[in-house]
Amino acid sequence: ILPEGTYTQIGALQILFFALWGILLYFLGLNFSNRMTGILLALLGGLYGRNLLATAWIIQGANPRILTTGFPTLILLTMMILLFIKLVQEQDRLHWYILFGGMLGISTFLRHNFWALIPITLAALLLFTKGKRFWYIVFSGLTAVAVMLPWQVRSTIVSGDPAYFLT
Repeated sequence: ILPEGTYTQIGALQILFFALWGILLYFLGLNFSNRMTGILLALLGGLYGRNLLATAWIIQGANPRILTTGFPTLILLTMMILLFIKLVQEQDRLHWYILFGGMLGISTFLRHNFWALIPITLAALLLFTKGKRFWYIVFSGLTAVAVMLPWQVRSTIVSGDPAYFLT
């Protein structure tokens, strides 16, 4: 979106991402405990973001370009934790499972570490829901695959390798 070398604009976008992260942390604390926990989490997240952005300009070898996948990863993980909590709390709502599976699929485009989360989170869902919603969990996994499938097809056509994360 932004041309290379526009570090000021990239830094400004990262600040907006951290504002979004503070909101997500508030809702995370609210779902875990109460409103005060949410406010405390949001404040701690804000301090972390402020310090990270302030030191990125000082530390030798670090620049906003290095941090560009860190912010979306942070936001995706926080959103996935929130969705996981919603899944455990409201086990009969299929739309939470679909959204969770979609986020799992999208997250694999960002970082390869998320591939490990797919079986781990689906197994954790089985554990926490006590297998009551087995087909919902299977549907969540299929949603993740459906989100990744177009990029795998493209990768197969372009490079001959369906493992898009290796190309």
